[in-house]
Amino acid sequence: MAPMRTLGLFAPLEMPIKSRPEFFKFVSLAGSTLAILFFPFGSSIAEAAVIVTEIMYDVPTSIGADDTREWVEVANTGSSPVDLTGWKFNDGANHTLNVPPANGGVGSLVLPAGGVAIFADNATAFLNNLYPSFSGTIIDTVMSLNNTGATLALINASGAIEGNSISYAKTMGAAGDGTTLQWNGSTFVSAAPTPGTYTTDAPPPSSDDSSSPPLPESSSPAAPATISSGGGPAEYLPIPVLRILTGGDRTISSGADTAFTAAVYDGKGNKRDDATVTWSFGDGMRRTGTNVFHAYYDPGEYLAVVHASTPDGGDTVDNIVVTVKDARIKIASISSRGITLVNSDSRTLDLSSWRLSAGGKEFKIPADTQILAGRSILFPIQVIDLPVTGSALLLYPSGEVAASYPEMTTTVSVSPLQPSAREVSFNRAQKVEPIIRPGGNIQTHDEAVIAPTAAVKLAAVGAALPPAPPDDNSSTPGIFRSPWTLGLLGVVILAGSAFVFF
Repeated sequence: MAPMRTLGLFAPLEMPIKSRPEFFKFVSLAGSTLAILFFPFGSSIAEAAVIVTEIMYDVPTSIGADDTREWVEVANTGSSPVDLTGWKFNDGANHTLNVPPANGGVGSLVLPAGGVAIFADNATAFLNNLYPSFSGTIIDTVMSLNNTGATLALINASGAIEGNSISYAKTMGAAGDGTTLQWNGSTFVSAAPTPGTYTTDAPPPSSDDSSSPPLPESSSPAAPATISSGGGPAEYLPIPVLRILTGGDRTISSGADTAFTAAVYDGKGNKRDDATVTWSFGDGMRRTGTNVFHAYYDPGEYLAVVHASTPDGGDTVDNIVVTVKDARIKIASISSRGITLVNSDSRTLDLSSWRLSAGGKEFKIPADTQILAGRSILFPIQVIDLPVTGSALLLYPSGEVAASYPEMTTTVSVSPLQPSAREVSFNRAQKVEPIIRPGGNIQTHDEAVIAPTAAVKLAAVGAALPPAPPDDNSSTPGIFRSPWTLGLLGVVILAGSAFVFF
């Protein structure tokens, strides 16, 4: 039989052994052709690599706290864009990248070829407090960079480590001196911060670069460097000295909403409308704003602490003493002319936003309405437009009652007395003596006889008594009260009856 012939691609397998190397060359060439046909962009994909290029892991205390000012710079060193959607930043734990403009981010998650982005612990703080002139991509993500050392990595959408997973240590530099660790193509070195300026053809930063401006050597704090858009040297902006104007200490009425106002100025006299002002009123309440309202409900002296901060690092605190007193004011009369109030206090009372209430309607007293000490004022019926009734209320802005007409008298509500229990008599209701059984040797105790028993106590409050035991002084002989004697008599009677029957 003639040998089976194979056709097509497998025909070379029939070649002699010496000819088979030609076959392997053919397969290699075919594989290369298929790779070119089906993966024309394979080389550009392989070249795309996002790496960490700069690390601010230890922020100087003169700039502020680490927890909102740490950041990392990343760069796309490939020749094609990279979409960072689904990527994570790992500092020991994976953290999601927030899509700009979430949490103050700027730009997008698509990083162009050669593009640079900042991963910021707080994108708003990075832009407002650190680098106001920065115009690049800022992506907000959680991070907590250890000040002594850590390992950082970028995790792509497939869950694999991308680029250069790097480890840093405090001994490498940038340990709270205002510099950052920067990638020079082979290692990280310490240099002045240059966020958003990494390029693959830039000269490597040097740790002893004398051209970088040093940090100020004065005791006053300094803001971080801001990078000019033209790539020039960094500028250092001094942190402003702030002062707060609050109107000083004051005396207010308890229960009344009172306006607290603060104005913030810098050392040049410029009003800082961008300042964040927080009030801690000393009674557990905290509010934020340059104009806030607060009510104290109990008289006393409170220390209110006012804290102001600005995006460029300014920070200051001021205190005011708030004396709270009960308002000595009452409704003197109600007539067809209107409602008259009397201030019996020794101080002028501010009635701003207080309310008069009558007949189910209310009148809100306008702002800056004040009543002098020891004086009275009439609110005309034509102004307040309240029905003339026999009663009215003066309410604090919070809604609590400050005064009423007619005046409320404080009465102590006494609940009806419960009927008292009848006096318990300790006189015995009957004669009680110890029970003596034959052959018993029970000791008697005077206390047990004299003290009232449970049955006696129940008798004292009307409970029924159990049947009394037979009196030992009865005329019936004791032998006929024995159950044995009665049983024997029963047997004798029964036997006698049987004998008579038979």
